[in-house]
Amino acid sequence: MRAAVRLALCTTALLGLAGPAVAFAAAPAPAAVEVPICEQTLPAATDGVLTLDTPTVRAGGTALGVLTGVAQWPAGLVGGGSGETFLSCTPWTPSGVAEVMTTPAAGLFLVDVPAGTPAGTYPVSLVYYQGSQQTSGADGTLVRLGTTLTVTTAPVAVPSVGAACSIPGAPAASGQLVTVDTVAAGGVVRLGLTAVSDPRIYFNEYDALWFVACLDGVATPVLQDVASTPFDLTVPAGTPPGPHTIRLWGAGGLQVMWWERTVVVTPAPAPDPNGLAITGTSTAAGATAAALLALGGVALVLVRRRSAVARGQSSTGVRTGHPTGAA
Repeated sequence: MRAAVRLALCTTALLGLAGPAVAFAAAPAPAAVEVPICEQTLPAATDGVLTLDTPTVRAGGTALGVLTGVAQWPAGLVGGGSGETFLSCTPWTPSGVAEVMTTPAAGLFLVDVPAGTPAGTYPVSLVYYQGSQQTSGADGTLVRLGTTLTVTTAPVAVPSVGAACSIPGAPAASGQLVTVDTVAAGGVVRLGLTAVSDPRIYFNEYDALWFVACLDGVATPVLQDVASTPFDLTVPAGTPPGPHTIRLWGAGGLQVMWWERTVVVTPAPAPDPNGLAITGTSTAAGATAAALLALGGVALVLVRRRSAVARGQSSTGVRTGHPTGAA
């Protein structure tokens, strides 16, 4: 009996020490981690074909992405800013890079591979609102159109005819491609445009990608308007002697157009001990020089541009542009 009383007293004392009952709130659930858009699982696009002009590059190099065959060019703004209807995705840009590709006939964009990237095969894709006709993208489906890029440490074989030199287009209605008549293998030809009345805009605004110069089907991105600033195109040292075609691709409104010229490549001379560049010659050098000097007077169409082309952040936090993009 006494033992039972002592047990009851001890129990009462312990409960008293514990004080009044306290209600504890449940621990908050961990905050959801936002997955970068380029790492999200998205349905595969069914509209458009994405290829790389050079699907193999060395670390520190640049590949040229080519989008063709889009039946309905998207209107949904996936990047947040005006004209940002595509995001390009690579393992080095998990939040995506906004692309303002202006010509539905062929969308072109640059893929920069960081120096030091290990050799291997990496995914490259475009994310966009397929089927969208509203800028909100609400009437479209967010999809991914992908391909792969190989990074190598070995010399890169140049394709005979790349995708960027095979885009749909037509001869320009006006203008003339000005360059030299002959050039030695390994030399430089200077390209200019004269008497151009066709409207010209960027292939890609943020990349400042104005033109693509193709020598025998091998593409070189041109990040300047050659109607006002001539561009120096290098002729590879291994180019065989004989006539070769240079085609300059440009964008005008919703169309792709091109200008063409044939140059004669001569055998490469002995290396210059002074290291001077080898340039081409022209039988109409005086006329060509005068034409190039007159380029500054060519009327240029006003194009919508951002105040800053350089890569930055969009209103949604998505990176815009490429580090190499410069007007």
